[in-house]
Amino acid sequence: MLRRGLWAAQAQVAGHAIAGEVGEGGDEMKMIRWALLGMVGLLVAGCASPTPLPPTATSAPARTATATPTAEPTPTPTVGATLTPAATPTAIQEGRVITVGAEELSLNYSQELYRDEGQFAQEYDAYSADKARYLGDIVEGFLEEFLKPSNLQATGWRVSFTSEYELEADKATYLTLVQCQIHGAASGTTERPYFRSEWLLKPLLERGVDLYDFEYTPDGTTLVYEGESDRTPITIILRFPKPVGHCHYHIWYER
Repeated sequence: MLRRGLWAAQAQVAGHAIAGEVGEGGDEMKMIRWALLGMVGLLVAGCASPTPLPPTATSAPARTATATPTAEPTPTPTVGATLTPAATPTAIQEGRVITVGAEELSLNYSQELYRDEGQFAQEYDAYSADKARYLGDIVEGFLEEFLKPSNLQATGWRVSFTSEYELEADKATYLTLVQCQIHGAASGTTERPYFRSEWLLKPLLERGVDLYDFEYTPDGTTLVYEGESDRTPITIILRFPKPVGHCHYHIWYER
């Protein structure tokens, strides 16, 4: 600004000098003088009020678009339908049920042997492979354990395998049935027989367990024992056509 003011003062002095010269030189000089004065005026105006520069476009700092993380919707776990396996039938526990029924002077023997499904299948496979041998092994084992020590005999041997399912009770049974007829365990007559039971009870039950550990049925014709033999549940049923009496190992008709 100081420099521009100096230039303006110099222009004004020069203008007065030129103007004096034009006045002395006539009309031509007058025109020159006015022209110079116009130029000086322009210069003075320019120094007093500088022409404003057009506004400089200020570039705004570029903004980097920052992606705001959007919370992903948490997937709702879908609970699928769980297939419930079909209920496995409850098998009757392993055990033995021995039934002996009097027929005149003979005894009809029946043993129901309950096993689990796996054992039942193994026994049936062995039976199917050689039926005669399988039955022969059963007969031999029975003779050695029960009959020979008491000098008894048995005929009419049969063996069968049965698997059953009770829908209402939801129970499956796997049963091996052994049957025969015992001879020589009764003495006397058909009207007044005298039956022995030590041949059956002593091999099966603990020492000291005998007919006095049995229970009568209400009609007095049947004696029932429930307990264990070799840690396996066992039931022994002795049936007669008439009410009976007994001692430790012998049974007779009351009337």
